[in-house]
Amino acid sequence: GGGAIFIRGGSPQIKNCILTKNRAVRSPGGGYADGGAIDIEGNASPTISHCTIMSNSATHTGGGIHIYWSYPIIKNCVIRNNHNGGCYGGGGVSYTYLSAGVLKGNLIVSNTAHYYTIKGGFGAGIECMNSNPDIINNTVAFNSTYLNGDPSSAGVGGGIRTGGLPYAKVRNNIFWGNLSSNGMEDVSGLMDVNYCDIGSGLYNPASSNISADPQFVDAANGDFTLQATSPCVDMGLNSEAPTKDMSDNPVPLDGDNDGLSVIDMGCYEFVSPAADSDHDKMPDAWEIAHGIKPTSASGTN
Repeated sequence: GGGAIFIRGGSPQIKNCILTKNRAVRSPGGGYADGGAIDIEGNASPTISHCTIMSNSATHTGGGIHIYWSYPIIKNCVIRNNHNGGCYGGGGVSYTYLSAGVLKGNLIVSNTAHYYTIKGGFGAGIECMNSNPDIINNTVAFNSTYLNGDPSSAGVGGGIRTGGLPYAKVRNNIFWGNLSSNGMEDVSGLMDVNYCDIGSGLYNPASSNISADPQFVDAANGDFTLQATSPCVDMGLNSEAPTKDMSDNPVPLDGDNDGLSVIDMGCYEFVSPAADSDHDKMPDAWEIAHGIKPTSASGTN
């Protein structure tokens, strides 16, 4: 497996890479073809950060990244337009066989998962089978289990599909506009999910979850930042927050200008032009524009 990178054991650092148009293809003699861009196996614990993983494919599982019995940290990556066409799923990211680790602050959009070319697959954005990663502050949107755009051939879990034990921990994410056999189905399966914006699907309901249009600035043109009026602003859980968002801005910020700094849902933190998160008399937007940390009155980055 691993159209571009294969990791078995060890803890390599992969940073600021562009992995695109790679393929993991099953050989005539058999075997698996996992991880169109990256295949991680054998008790490995790499860190993958600030990478673009785009337009890769696998004929078994994990069109972008496949994880098997491993514990990677995957953060602040764009995982986009990857395709899985095998017997499992995970067009963007696939966790299998007692894997864990952290998936934090990533943009996971427009990935597809299909079952061999016959019918739809599972977990077009994220597949999580018998694994329990921490899935935190990701934006998972417009992924699809449709086959060639045909709803009658779709699978389940357009955004995320989980199965088996233990449960994944899912916090501060946006799951929106993902497609499956149930139409708009953003979440499928059992998981420990709280403080998320979930458009639709089967999940354990909790008062901390919401179901509302996240109000992306311009999703049609690839801008998944949040508008000022987004219901996802200041609605996350700070104890699970990353230290920086997808734009490399320190978080959490006071997005709604109420005097309290609370992490947003999704991978982009809204920067209010008027708010002053560290109460130092300088607006957050001005501090960011001038390279000053808006979450610390000392201004140290």
